[in-house]
Amino acid sequence: MPFALKINGKFPTHASGNGEFSHPLPHWNLIAERLEAAGLPLSDRQLTRIVKLGEAYDTQWDRLQGSYTAETLGLEKVVDELEIKKAYSDKLEDLLTREQREVIADPSVRHVNSLDVYSPVLLAAGRCKPIAKDTKEGIRKSAMAKWSEQWRLDASQIDASSALFDAWLADVDSRLAPVPDRLINWFNISDIILSGRAQIKLMKELLAKGALQEISREKISGEDFILVPRLVSRP
Repeated sequence: MPFALKINGKFPTHASGNGEFSHPLPHWNLIAERLEAAGLPLSDRQLTRIVKLGEAYDTQWDRLQGSYTAETLGLEKVVDELEIKKAYSDKLEDLLTREQREVIADPSVRHVNSLDVYSPVLLAAGRCKPIAKDTKEGIRKSAMAKWSEQWRLDASQIDASSALFDAWLADVDSRLAPVPDRLINWFNISDIILSGRAQIKLMKELLAKGALQEISREKISGEDFILVPRLVSRP
């Protein structure tokens, strides 16, 4: 925590706080320190390749920022950042030996929300929350109720947008494997990215509708939380 606070505002991010902490420069240095402490330090060859990987990340980051327009949603930038950091985290992991990878995180918690401190999943901490039900239709109804409240959508707007919520559920369906109730908070980075993309798609389609009130448009445009659907296994 002291280290994370010290670097706050020092690195480019769209998710200030954990965004700076999960930037490759500080984050990968923490991984290097962990490996050093475990007696499995990075080799000179690995260090050289990691430096080049960091440079490639910076290039990709700049290219991504240049693609944004005034219409780009803030949440879209956060999900883009999470995705690019996951991609480069995977590239870094590919440079490690099996023994080094095992030191970084147990495979059972790798990239799991709130459990893996060496994963960019930390960027999403406080920016996502599960919506858990024991049926897919229950998830859909709960999500509709939550968003209608947050985005100030009235009943007629919800009814008119029913097909969009159906499409959202279809978009997240591949991640809806049943999990025990005790595990609903332990979703992983792929769950967050897919859920974020599906939600952003829904938000954009709602904004494209001309009948929204201005307050609804503001609420949707300013949304910074991702709902992560979780299908709870029945006893």
